[in-house]
Amino acid sequence: MPPADPARGSRPRPLATYVAQFAEAEGFAHGHFHVVPRTADLPAELRGPRVFGLLRQPEHLLVPDGTRDEIVRALHDRLRPGPPAP
Repeated sequence: MPPADPARGSRPRPLATYVAQFAEAEGFAHGHFHVVPRTADLPAELRGPRVFGLLRQPEHLLVPDGTRDEIVRALHDRLRPGPPAP
């Protein structure tokens, strides 16, 4: 298992990162990117494109909408050019 990253607390660094981009669904005139860290403990049946099986979990195991929004805003601020947004 990779060493823990002090910036991430005790969580280990991912072994890999899956990036998927979709832009073909009817009614979507923009692309959707999925960035998914792949940790050592991810079961084999959820690796590769099957990682989207993680979306079919009971509601109590999913990341709450508000937390997802915070993650997206932080990622947006990190990836945009220029200084971070206030």
